[in-house]
Amino acid sequence: MMKLKSLQITPNGKNGWGTKELEFSDAVTQLYGPNGTGKTPLIKSLAYCLGYPSIFRNDIYAKCRSAVLTITQDNKVFKLERVFSDTFDIVVHEPTNTKQTFYNEQDYSKYLFELLNYDFPYLISIRNEATRPYLSSLLPIFYV
Repeated sequence: MMKLKSLQITPNGKNGWGTKELEFSDAVTQLYGPNGTGKTPLIKSLAYCLGYPSIFRNDIYAKCRSAVLTITQDNKVFKLERVFSDTFDIVVHEPTNTKQTFYNEQDYSKYLFELLNYDFPYLISIRNEATRPYLSSLLPIFYV
């Protein structure tokens, strides 16, 4: 079972914005703060690291380099790092000190489905063609 462990935002350059590693609780993690303190970009960054196509404010793209989501799966630690940009660019830092780089959502979804021990089935599209599911099509169920 996959477990979210922490999230960190890395700054873009010397004057960029970043965070310390934000660790998640075993039960419930609550973010609290006044409007404009960055709660929404943090929440969106979670789904973004899992492949969801989030859109951020321009200042996030300018000041933040990437979001790094640390997860555990089968007691192994993985770091999912996604660059803040309009392109799909995710690096998975695996427990064996290897890296997997993904430049499209389909390959990344396949990787995550297999990592989570789920089948990567064919579905039928609205055009009656075989297609593979993207993890981002399932995330809105959990994101709400």
